[in-house]
Amino acid sequence: MYQLVITVSVGSENTVISGAYSKTLTAAVVTGPMGTPVRARFAILPGMIGVVELAEASGLTLSGGGAQDVLRSTTRGTGELIDAVIKLGCRKVIVGLGGSATNDGGAGILQALGVKLTDAGGVEVGNGGGELERIAAADFTQVDEIYSEVELIAACDVNNPLCGPNGASAVFGPQKGAQPADVQRLDRGLLHYAELLESNMGMSVLDVPGMGAAGGAAVALAALFKAELRSGIDIILDLCRFGDQLERSDFVVTGEGRVDFQSAGGKVISGVAARAGRKGVPVIVIAGAIGPGAEKLYEIGVSALVGIADKPMTIEESMERAEELIAASAEGVARLVQLGLSRKGPTD
Repeated sequence: MYQLVITVSVGSENTVISGAYSKTLTAAVVTGPMGTPVRARFAILPGMIGVVELAEASGLTLSGGGAQDVLRSTTRGTGELIDAVIKLGCRKVIVGLGGSATNDGGAGILQALGVKLTDAGGVEVGNGGGELERIAAADFTQVDEIYSEVELIAACDVNNPLCGPNGASAVFGPQKGAQPADVQRLDRGLLHYAELLESNMGMSVLDVPGMGAAGGAAVALAALFKAELRSGIDIILDLCRFGDQLERSDFVVTGEGRVDFQSAGGKVISGVAARAGRKGVPVIVIAGAIGPGAEKLYEIGVSALVGIADKPMTIEESMERAEELIAASAEGVARLVQLGLSRKGPTD
């Protein structure tokens, strides 16, 4: 008897969770990254676990992506979503960090949840990472006491620190439109902001891996909720009881839109491969594209990489034909596995 486990990464909608859990998916109108209202979804899992995706309220797709946008973009809407799930009764909240339009260190989250960030004159600062250097004080006294009852987990799949050459501003800022001078300004602001919040956090976050995710938003979650920072894929695999499935599985098929050198650094494939490897279960990866450095995945337990393209094609054509191409690749994988099993024979 052979059993197959398939995991699928599909952006902010995690099929692997919905396959293992019932969930309530709803939405709220919140403040978008540029200050205009947006409709953002969130989920409630059994046990009243709230799931908030930062990109839903503060994502890059909701911003123009210009230099001025990254200086002014805010995570306020994400804070409003967190407040919404807490007010619905959730006392455990998972916040997915990634795909942000922001570089404000989560200052908008704090502002949405009652923290007063003021300048030297006592005036509350405006939105965005461009304002961080102006903050002279952070007042937490008006924060709702209910937040102290909440266990908050920040889901993050990058290891970048908050500041410096590998930090949020330097690595991710240019993707959001930041020019070299903007990167320096944003990095200085995050450093100043983190140092100002350290007393409230009871720790320094400057050397903590992952604090650079989503423009440093984890800093705010650590300051207000003492948030635990965990790998997003580890959270998902725990929720779907992936380990139990592996006990009854002979191999795993997983996938990603593009695999390259980054894929081994804490994303879906690396998380799946790490757990499967500990159980001696082979992993096959189906990918939209295979880029430079993808071979690093072989070092962490992946047995085979399969690209879906059946001829030279543009990204647009690949996306348009995605369902057809994935189905054909999956059939090819299945036939190879069947061939291998027929020659070897089952060993139940």
